[in-house]
Amino acid sequence: MDKLLRPHRSYAAAYLDDVIIHTPDWETRLGKVEAVLDMLGQAGLTANPAKCAIGLAEAKYLGYIVRRGIVKPQLNELEAIQNWPRTNQKNQVRAFVGVVGYY
Repeated sequence: MDKLLRPHRSYAAAYLDDVIIHTPDWETRLGKVEAVLDMLGQAGLTANPAKCAIGLAEAKYLGYIVRRGIVKPQLNELEAIQNWPRTNQKNQVRAFVGVVGYY
């Protein structure tokens, strides 16, 4: 996906098979969405309409809330970290460090 989106990297990014397209305004958004969908079609890929959302003012993506140039963690993710049970078990400490390190 990164190779396919390279020409569109100023406004599109991918994580595995998820693609997010960001634009400053509605007028430019439709053209960018069309360009990415055309590129996917040329590569023999399709987008599932049931899983697509276009024109969101705010999106939840990979544990974050993305809105108008602001990226912040989702509150439920922060609460999970704050309420993480104390432990001395090595594998649980590693899991906690991994989650905290992500944020």
